[in-house]
Amino acid sequence: MNHHGAEKEFITAFWQIYEHKPLEKISIKELCIKAGYNRTTFYVYYQNIYDLLDKAVDDLLSPVIEQIYEIDDLESLLKGNLIRPLFLKFFPQRSGYIEIIFKRNQYYILTEKIKFRLLDFIKAQLKNDLKNIEIILEYQISAIIGVISYWYKSEKKMTEEELIKIIYEISARGIFSLLSESLSDKRQ
Repeated sequence: MNHHGAEKEFITAFWQIYEHKPLEKISIKELCIKAGYNRTTFYVYYQNIYDLLDKAVDDLLSPVIEQIYEIDDLESLLKGNLIRPLFLKFFPQRSGYIEIIFKRNQYYILTEKIKFRLLDFIKAQLKNDLKNIEIILEYQISAIIGVISYWYKSEKKMTEEELIKIIYEISARGIFSLLSESLSDKRQ
């Protein structure tokens, strides 16, 4: 059997099964049958089902993380000149997988991976004391994850583009200024 591409086949099979079953109920046997490989091949790539989930999330995030790492101007990234188009491209392509993660309450994996990778990127750019940066990232990523979670739970009452726009607005302009504007608009 050709093992080239087996890792991708396992990840694809994993997402297909995980959409319908909780992680604890997915057997290696079932996964191997779906992927078309044997258990030995599975264990060449993964220690267990949790390792597969971890690598599947890495695979999910890698295109956006790679593009962020290619950016040499941190200021442009932070001002949103690059972030918004990047997420507009990334999110629709992967929203089905992201939805599965949220549906299964595994979004903490996304949170930790994004936080770690962004902090690593910013550390390489700034080389300063990052105590405040870590707190800012924790706050921002938690807020974004919370908004996305709410969006899924409220049955996507807005489009992905509208969601990304509002996340960007909150991130760029701040919640207090947006709330203040909303309140003053209602008074008029």
